[in-house]
Amino acid sequence: MVRRLILLGLLSVCESACRNPKQPETVLQVFADDTVTITDVHFRSSGIGGVFWYRIVVPKIGPNERLPVLYLLHGANSGPVEIMERSDVVKLSSASHLITVIPDGEFSYFTNAKHKRNAHWEDALTQELTSD
Repeated sequence: MVRRLILLGLLSVCESACRNPKQPETVLQVFADDTVTITDVHFRSSGIGGVFWYRIVVPKIGPNERLPVLYLLHGANSGPVEIMERSDVVKLSSASHLITVIPDGEFSYFTNAKHKRNAHWEDALTQELTSD
């Protein structure tokens, strides 16, 4: 009887811990200096049924200054980190006073898949990302 009570207690502790996972940070500043700030943003996407993330490069600006936004899409076998490592996108953003958003589309080609559930990458990009 005692063993059953102990086992039941341990199971309830494990079950409550499994139901309340620690939420990851949704915004993480990757880099900042006197010219730009680079931030990774993660948010829950209904279009892909999971976490959608993007990296954003924002040049330093004055108060009330508005900037254009470039959505830079990566190709196959690439992603936001590789784009940052292999290009001058930070210099481009800073010199052109341009906010650059680099979403991670994994291997989706940023299109909605008809054959897969929760693979609406185009919707996540054009509706959810732009509103985030």
